Amino acid sequence: MPLPIRAIRQQFDPRRIANSVLWLDSTDSSTQTMNGSTVSQWSDKSGRGNHATQTTAASQPTRAASGINGRQTITFSGTTSVRVSLSLTLPYTIVAVGKLSTNNGGYQRLVAGLPDVHLVFGAVNGNYSTFFGSGSAWNDITANSPSRSVMQNRIMSVSAGTSTATPYIDGEALNTKTSTGSAPTSLAIGGVFTGQFWQGECGDVLIYSRALSADELRWLHIGLSRKWSIPLA
Repeated sequence: MPLPIRAIRQQFDPRRIANSVLWLDSTDSSTQTMNGSTVSQWSDKSGRGNHATQTTAASQPTRAASGINGRQTITFSGTTSVRVSLSLTLPYTIVAVGKLSTNNGGYQRLVAGLPDVHLVFGAVNGNYSTFFGSGSAWNDITANSPSRSVMQNRIMSVSAGTSTATPYIDGEALNTKTSTGSAPTSLAIGGVFTGQFWQGECGDVLIYSRALSADELRWLHIGLSRKWSIPLA
């Protein structure tokens, strides 16, 4: 059954959708443990305890009070990240709000699976991309089609089944991609591989342990659009 639009207007809470396993909310300062000016822990609001941490001070991200449309975000510099001990098996859904500030001309990972060959959710040459791997090979490593730049405020998501995945940007469904591959045993938010870190802002990061329906994704997209003042396509 579609979730009522009036519920979005009353209070946006992505935990209303079943199988939430991660919710990182950059606007909620109470979920962020500070190490001076950097973030050592970004706590999970899903109730599953999948907190994102970084013990190395030099690798900790910072906060931007007005990172996206006047709302607080977590800023990844191109050398910083946080790690989440969360194993993902297909199917699953990832949704994130972000903006790339620097296009390094290659791959830049906002959510990456660990080990370093399972999942990439981020950008290729400044355009939104999602792809999956098996530990020895990658599937569909080019940007999602049609190409959409993430050098502006974006709501990015992918609903991944056991064989194919549908990416979305600002609520627009893009062409499907191959999603076969091995399960990540943990995740890195902000990047994991030298030269492929995210350089820019990150707002909400949501993960569900199933492929969400089109109605559920629309509810999330509308809620995030209202929260972040990002128009839908």
